[in-house]
Amino acid sequence: MALPGRGKRGSARTLVATNSANRWFFVFGFEKNDRDNINAKELSALKALASDLLRLGVSELSAAVAAKTLQGYTMKTKTQAKRRILEAVHGTAADLHSAGFISKRRMREYDALCLAPIPRYSRKKIRALRQRHRISQAVLATVLNTSLSTVRQWEIGAKQPSGPSLKLLDLLDRKGLEALI
Repeated sequence: MALPGRGKRGSARTLVATNSANRWFFVFGFEKNDRDNINAKELSALKALASDLLRLGVSELSAAVAAKTLQGYTMKTKTQAKRRILEAVHGTAADLHSAGFISKRRMREYDALCLAPIPRYSRKKIRALRQRHRISQAVLATVLNTSLSTVRQWEIGAKQPSGPSLKLLDLLDRKGLEALI
């Protein structure tokens, strides 16, 4: 889509959900110079949202517009254009869920699909996290429901945390010890 006075390179990409007949939903837009394209995870989230939007009947759509769950958007600033696609998809799905148009189970699927990836924790980061909370290796092992030897191996770099342990480390890092106790 061309933006006035910006030439071809100053144009924007628009992502729409459509049944190619009578339903067109603007889902997201971004300037081409902000990013190249969407990734596979974003594409999956957009397809799921398109499926849910296109499933809505006329009365449900009217109710969603009346409740301002669905509305028209105008991109006014670059800040809106830079908003992450997965955040936009998750926000729209949350609005549809609050209005009763998608189930709690479907919302959990969006939660899983749109969650940010958990960062890796190096041995130094694990030790710094433990020291920040002033806990021993044994206490950290107990909180994470793992063995003391595993925590020791993480801190010397012999092993890397994964799965539930990685998620719990991330929770500890973001929300503090109180979130895990």
